[in-house]
Amino acid sequence: MSALQTLQSKPNPLHPLMYDILRLAYFLIMNRKIHISMHWIPSHIGIEYNEKVDDWDKKGTLKEFIDFVIPPTVGQIRSTIKRCNKRTTLEEFKAIISSPDNSANVRTLPGLVQRYCKVNPKISPQSQLSGKPRVQRDINRLRLGVDSLCYTHKTYMVCGYCKLRFTPEHYLCACPVTSTQQFLQCLTPEEHSLADSEIAPIVLHRLSKEQYIKPMSIALSKLYISITCKNRNHGKIEYEYIKIPSAL
Repeated sequence: MSALQTLQSKPNPLHPLMYDILRLAYFLIMNRKIHISMHWIPSHIGIEYNEKVDDWDKKGTLKEFIDFVIPPTVGQIRSTIKRCNKRTTLEEFKAIISSPDNSANVRTLPGLVQRYCKVNPKISPQSQLSGKPRVQRDINRLRLGVDSLCYTHKTYMVCGYCKLRFTPEHYLCACPVTSTQQFLQCLTPEEHSLADSEIAPIVLHRLSKEQYIKPMSIALSKLYISITCKNRNHGKIEYEYIKIPSAL
């Protein structure tokens, strides 16, 4: 009764539950044409089912242990299966990494990757933005930023064109040889005033849009990434084509 009396009074924004109930009721009436009637149902005065529920409640408190199990929902079952599959798949990944039999790993890994992608839909094969492997390779490496440092000699990489320090923003925005307007045409007028370190992630993110990938691919195909280690004993760095998950 007190709840109904509260709802009948003037709406109070400081009472969040009351405010939510009235807002939901208003939405149902105005948008779904559902009219709501609220009734006070007294308890403990001889109403059959109210009395039964009250009696069951009292009997339940007298039991020494719970003898009734609520069955899991479909969502809980699916979540449990997904969690178990993820755990077993990760264990198999670890076993493959530690196994000395590389030929067996090659046969097993593709199926294992497919199964892992099913239970982790966010990790899926990356869509190929360019049909040229070398262009796609350079896009991947610019996105990952792995060419900025030499992890062998603990030093930074040098651009093979201008001999300055190499970074993704240097290749796209600052290098006098590789930076072109084709990379920057996807920017808004306001974004042109940003620092190179802020522009580069924007450009790489917009590569997935069809209107930008073609001119950028042309620019990338003319001048592929060329880097050298600052340590003279390392020499020019050559990379094979790699494929990375889109989640990265």
